[in-house]
Amino acid sequence: MTKTGKMHLTFPEEKPTKSSKSGGGGGMFSWLPCCAITSKEKNAPTERMLRANDREILVTDKPVAPVAPVYSPPQQGYNDKPSEEKPTKSSKSGGGGGMFSWLPCCASTSKEKNAPTERRLRANDREYNAQFKYADNLIKTSKYNIITFIPQNLLEQFQRIANFYFLVLMILQFIPQISSISWYSTAVPLVIVLAFSAIKDGYDDVQRHVSDRNVNGRKSYVVRNGSLCEEDWSNVKVGDVIRMMSNQFVAADLLLLSTSEPYGVCFIETMELDGETNLKNRGAMSCTQVMGDDLDGITRFDGEVVCEPPNNKLDKFQGKLIWNNQEYGITNDNILLRGCILKNTRWCYGVVVFAGKDTKLMMNSGKTKFKRTSLDRFLNILIVGIVLFLIAMCLICTILCAVWEYQTGRYFTVYLPWDDVVPNPEQRG
Repeated sequence: MTKTGKMHLTFPEEKPTKSSKSGGGGGMFSWLPCCAITSKEKNAPTERMLRANDREILVTDKPVAPVAPVYSPPQQGYNDKPSEEKPTKSSKSGGGGGMFSWLPCCASTSKEKNAPTERRLRANDREYNAQFKYADNLIKTSKYNIITFIPQNLLEQFQRIANFYFLVLMILQFIPQISSISWYSTAVPLVIVLAFSAIKDGYDDVQRHVSDRNVNGRKSYVVRNGSLCEEDWSNVKVGDVIRMMSNQFVAADLLLLSTSEPYGVCFIETMELDGETNLKNRGAMSCTQVMGDDLDGITRFDGEVVCEPPNNKLDKFQGKLIWNNQEYGITNDNILLRGCILKNTRWCYGVVVFAGKDTKLMMNSGKTKFKRTSLDRFLNILIVGIVLFLIAMCLICTILCAVWEYQTGRYFTVYLPWDDVVPNPEQRG
């Protein structure tokens, strides 16, 4: 023990034993996996230092300051040259290139090739943001319009094997040589079924149009030239700074700048995102919270945001804010997502990062799909079995009939003449 109260312990050096020479991490058997020296043995400490009655001592004399998380964008940006990567085994075999690139399942799509690796935007600068052609805040969840309703709805309905089966059956009934009943006996029930299904689908799509119109027509307040301008949600663009009041829906995915609460805190309800009704807190950027409710200061704000491209991850966000030649890290706690409701906060300001179909809410909703019940799936399997059975019976009966007619039936054509569809008159007997 030293005069300062430190205790210095030194481990005695051990002489190599026979086991260590033969296989304990060295010697002639060191090439074996069981005898190789591990990383723990290589980095094992040779001494230990401690101070009596002092729990706060660090390994080094200089204290280590905590480092704030800062987003580092990928190497490939909008104006950067793409980095050359060595092809891996998966990419050679079928991951979008190689000998199997001509296959539709293995070829890389144009969206994957041209997908952006980052998003750049500047607050209060629509001209700068317009060059990237980001999506506006208009949303559309409906499937049809007046022109595409009939063809698209019929195409979806004939995806049901039952409807397609009766359609083929009706077409075959137009041929009198192979049908014994009239075509309208199948056409009338089929048209009635298609009409009722189309009416139901049309009514549901009208409700979607009404919902889209109501959502796109909600009002928001955009900061312009030191004043608040009332705009519809559909007219909000990426980079706009908007003001929200308590109990209002968030118009787009926003980077929180300032709030009415101390320390830039605000509270939101995320029931439309994850179904939870308990309030969650979000925080404004520490460098922008000082602007408060100053419209002139918010109008002059020209910070540039560099962040990840649009994705559907609700709990993750990475980016950075570049303002006054300084960089500030952005996390998910600084983001307000579309669909949230502002609670217990009088007002807050935020700059639009993702709008419209690029918001996390819309990317999680997906497209409206054609619904199939378990009964539809069971009927599809049943009808496929019936069709295969009928095709097999028709082939068997056709072959047997042809053999009988060629061997025996042609000698009785005087009593039972063949139809005119038989191509060779000499075979009629």
